[in-house]
Amino acid sequence: MYGGGMGSRNSSSPTVTACTFDSNTASINGGGIWFNGSSNGIVSDSTFSNNSAVTYGGAMHTQNSSPTFTNCTFTQNISLAKGGAISIAGASSMTVSNCTIVSNISDSDNNGSGTTGGISVISSGTLVITNSIVADNRNRTDGSSTDNDIFNDTGTVTSDYNIVEFPFGYA
Repeated sequence: MYGGGMGSRNSSSPTVTACTFDSNTASINGGGIWFNGSSNGIVSDSTFSNNSAVTYGGAMHTQNSSPTFTNCTFTQNISLAKGGAISIAGASSMTVSNCTIVSNISDSDNNGSGTTGGISVISSGTLVITNSIVADNRNRTDGSSTDNDIFNDTGTVTSDYNIVEFPFGYA
């Protein structure tokens, strides 16, 4: 299942304001919310906490879509593979502004396969992030790995006026 709390696909453009996505689970991607297939939603003033995904994006995953997040908080979300909080893949172009992304975890089974507790940009995805805080995100629950908050695997990251604690792999 994609999008444990909410799924958006096929050119839909939802507007989500002042919502809480808490304790949702996706058996595949996007524990809190999932965007796919040219879905260009706008999410503002919302909180994502305690969500989980088996593969990508404990709080949010986007694939071939261009969502915008403003004034949102992502905390204590978890994924098994990439992006404890957020994963961005395919031809996605995600904008994050005035958000707080803290204390999220990837690689929840501690086998070394996960990367990036914060934001993972993969498969030619694009992230534009401004005026945000990205800190204290972890790769593993057992504390044996290096912290990293933004990881640019094969995509593009534009960052302005942010506080990023451990930009391991950030490019």
